[in-house]
Amino acid sequence: MFINTKRKFTARDIAYEFKVSVRTAHRYLLELSEMGVPLYTEPGRNGGYRLLDNRTLPPIIFNENEAIAIFFAFQALKYFKTLPFTIDLQSVSRKLSASLPADTRDKIDHLESVLSFWNKKRGISAPFLKEIIAAALENQVLMIEYQSRYKNTNREITPLGVYAYDGFWYMPAFDLSHNEIRVFRLDRILTLKHTQKKHTPKINLESWLERLSAQDPKDPVRLYVELTKEGIRQTARHFEHAFPQGCVLFKKIDNSREQTRPGG
Repeated sequence: MFINTKRKFTARDIAYEFKVSVRTAHRYLLELSEMGVPLYTEPGRNGGYRLLDNRTLPPIIFNENEAIAIFFAFQALKYFKTLPFTIDLQSVSRKLSASLPADTRDKIDHLESVLSFWNKKRGISAPFLKEIIAAALENQVLMIEYQSRYKNTNREITPLGVYAYDGFWYMPAFDLSHNEIRVFRLDRILTLKHTQKKHTPKINLESWLERLSAQDPKDPVRLYVELTKEGIRQTARHFEHAFPQGCVLFKKIDNSREQTRPGG
C-alpha cells in the first residue's frame, strides 16, 4: 500500500516508515519484486525505486474460504493453452499464497493433492481470443478466414462471445452472409480483420447457450447399440454435450435388453 501511494521512494524511506534497517528494506523490496510488483531501480545519487505504470489494485481482505475458492478457480484455467487475457497464473497464485497464513497455505497444498478441476490439456492455441472478446463487447463486425472441413472460407461475422468446452474455445457468431448464428472453433480461424461496421445480434451469449441446451437436434440420429455397463457410462458422459435432451440407448445386461430413455 505504501509504495502504491508513493510511486517513487528510496529504501531509506521504507526503513523509516516501517522502523527497520535499510538492509531489511532492500530485502522487502526484492521480495515484492519477485511477487510481481513492477518496481524499477533508478541508480545514482538521487536514485531509488519507482513503481512502473502498471496499475496495482489496493489490497482486498478475503476470509480463508474465499481465498481457497479463488486459488482453486485459477487451477481450472491451467489446462488451456490460450487465455482471454494475459494472465500469469503462477504469478497470481504466488501473490495470493504469499498473503496467506502458513496454516492456510498448508491446507491449500494438501487440497491440491486431492482436488483438481480437470480438462483435457490441448496443445492448440487460439490466437485471436482477446480480439474476439473485445469485438463482442463492441458489437463489431469481423472478417475472418475460417478453416472448414473441406476448404477455407471467408466469413463476415459478429461474435456473441466465446465459451470453453473440452479444452477448446468456441465462438457463436452471427454470420451476416447466411443470416444466422453459427459456431466457430477459434483455433481454426486463420486470419482476422476488423471492419468499421457494427451489428447488434438479437440474442446474447448466455441466452444462446440456454437455448442450445434446451432444443432438440435438427436432424436426430437414432442409434441402436449393445453396450457394457462401462460403455453406457462413457457414452452418456460424451453424448451429454451433443444431445442435451438425452439419447435412446439399449443396454445388454445378463442377456436381457433394457431400454434407457431420454434423461435416464
